[in-house]
Amino acid sequence: MLFDPYWSYRELIWNLVKANLKLKYRNSALGFIWSFLNPLAMSLVLIFVFMHVFKFQVANYPAYLLTGIITWRFFASTSYSLRSISLNAHVIKKIYFPREILVFSACMFSFAVSLFEFTVLLLLLILLGVSFSAYILLLPLFLAVLFVMVYGVSLALSALSVYYRDLEHIWEIVLQVGFYAAPIVYPGDILPQQYYNILLANPMSHFVISIRYVIMYSELPHLGSIIGIAAFTLLSFVLGSLIFRRYEPGFGEKL
Repeated sequence: MLFDPYWSYRELIWNLVKANLKLKYRNSALGFIWSFLNPLAMSLVLIFVFMHVFKFQVANYPAYLLTGIITWRFFASTSYSLRSISLNAHVIKKIYFPREILVFSACMFSFAVSLFEFTVLLLLLILLGVSFSAYILLLPLFLAVLFVMVYGVSLALSALSVYYRDLEHIWEIVLQVGFYAAPIVYPGDILPQQYYNILLANPMSHFVISIRYVIMYSELPHLGSIIGIAAFTLLSFVLGSLIFRRYEPGFGEKL
């Protein structure tokens, strides 16, 4: 069955996630808090630039920007899960277990960090004057769907990077372009319609817009965004799984 490997190896997954968390925050006085301080510092710089230099007129721009950045950071964690196979070559060569477990564990680690960031974000948004409605209950659903897309993309990237080592550097460039090709630091409606349509080709645009709707605007996202999210997520998971299965047999030889 589809979920059998994950359930059968749930203890291994949990231990890998715990190990990653301990490694990331080892010898750190602030621990998890660094996960939020990083996007907060970045947001403060961008708030100054876009509010005082470009003079964007966006209601509660700090909340608008933070919501977009933290949503994007979860997707950008694919740069970490991309290395989940190559960094565990010594384990892969010694014992057998479903290799996708390594990718799944890396994504679960990023998901745990993202959940903490969103928890702190919601508390901060209250201080920024944002009031929530019942639509906030949709946030876990959107994050769960985003996890599936991140996992699908990570499956493809982690498998391909074993064979094509330059992929890691290429993906970093893609992420940099993708960040500005989504309405994260600017409102999409400032663009001409033809460029805004191109913006919507970025799947993360739909996630950022939809999560802002349920958090900041107390509204149900547009049907087009929901359809786009469903289509992109299904496509990424199916293609990611197929690519991973295609390249997995050669991992031992290439690593």
